[in-house]
Amino acid sequence: MAYVAQPLDLDTQRDVLTALWEENLSDPGIATAKERRVTWLYGENPAGPSRTFLVNDDKDGLIGCASAYPRRVVFGAHEVRAGVLSDFAVKRAHRAAGAAVTVQRTIAQAAKEESTALLYGYPNKASTPIFKRIGYKVVGEASDYIKPLRAGAYLERLIKPQVERRAPALAPYLEGPALESITAVGGVLADLAVGAAERVARYGLGFDLLFEDSSRVDARYDALWERARGQVAIEQPRDAAYLNWRYADFTTARYRFFSAASRSSGQVVGFVVYTVQDGWVNVADLFVESSVVHQDPLLAAFASAMRGEGHKAICIAHVGTKALAPRLERHGFVARPNGRFLMAQVLDAAPSELRTAALDIESWSMFDGELDI
Repeated sequence: MAYVAQPLDLDTQRDVLTALWEENLSDPGIATAKERRVTWLYGENPAGPSRTFLVNDDKDGLIGCASAYPRRVVFGAHEVRAGVLSDFAVKRAHRAAGAAVTVQRTIAQAAKEESTALLYGYPNKASTPIFKRIGYKVVGEASDYIKPLRAGAYLERLIKPQVERRAPALAPYLEGPALESITAVGGVLADLAVGAAERVARYGLGFDLLFEDSSRVDARYDALWERARGQVAIEQPRDAAYLNWRYADFTTARYRFFSAASRSSGQVVGFVVYTVQDGWVNVADLFVESSVVHQDPLLAAFASAMRGEGHKAICIAHVGTKALAPRLERHGFVARPNGRFLMAQVLDAAPSELRTAALDIESWSMFDGELDI
């Protein structure tokens, strides 16, 4: 098999591209949103259109695609052009061959020619060796931070094994309604205790804050970004144009913004971007003006609001500085590795200092929305 990567001609290959997406990408919503997704990726990103290449096989024709969408990255006094890997799709029959390597090498070469300074992505476990082969380095493994919002089910998992191990004679009595009654009462008490703690944090630590839930953001978020930038070495601007493009106008999920604003000034001081699926609250982004002043009341108010809506749990996927972990743990989040890695390749156009910083986990703070579209 001979593979050749060629740049996408959107005017003539639009249907080929969307068919590859529908057949090979994991998001089931793409089937009904693929036409809108084309406009979103190639016509609306404030940083510019995605750069896409198709893979041609000499026997089977076009069998795969891969993209990098442009992203502004701030590194100290520098603002550089970066590319975020996306839409990597190869037909099943060709996944064990060289099609994937061919197209990703072509993307990297094109990025160099366009003076892109940095490529980064969040490949799945099967794709990680491909990126290592063509020069990407592992920056760090992402973790999922899970916070239960309903304690009953978790108490059942905890109580029954303990009784079976420590008092096996009682185990037969902990079946069906008996166990359900114990965990229901215990769950209610636990939920009340946690809810009270959240309210103390919300109103005690955030006495000057008002909380709101919205579907879009406004110019106040531009001001927040300007005030709060500089928290880590490598930052992706979170201005209103980007946030509305990435989340409010996204094609296959409904994102919301849970935000905190000062009562006295009206300024937005932090926000959580989230979506809900099957009772799970998945956090796509988290940004605050001050982690010391604003993060605790924002997280407490957000958890309280999600608990009030009856959801099961909150999940925050994150890779980057370790400073976030203890703050999440104080709010009842439990960390577990999720098996995916932030990978980066520094290109010729990068400032020399970026070559070291890009491979240092402490230089980044990346949530799920920045890692995967």
